[in-house]
Amino acid sequence: MRFFSTNHAEVFSKTDASKSRKLVEELLKLEKMKPEIAYRLADIMPASFDEIRSIYAKERFTLSEEELITILDSITDAY
Repeated sequence: MRFFSTNHAEVFSKTDASKSRKLVEELLKLEKMKPEIAYRLADIMPASFDEIRSIYAKERFTLSEEELITILDSITDAY
């Protein structure tokens, strides 16, 4: 079963593991970033502000346009 999970992750991942870890580390430096959100962003690799906002939908705060740009730039650099 473990093989299938690993294989699935490798087939559907949008970037390699080292780039994902680097992205998470970079995202965690941001003010409104929780570890679970950073990992979700690295997993999903959203391509628009709306996709990022949907990940933050359950949070008690909203992101400014500057914060959205910073997050999207970090994700784009990780590709």
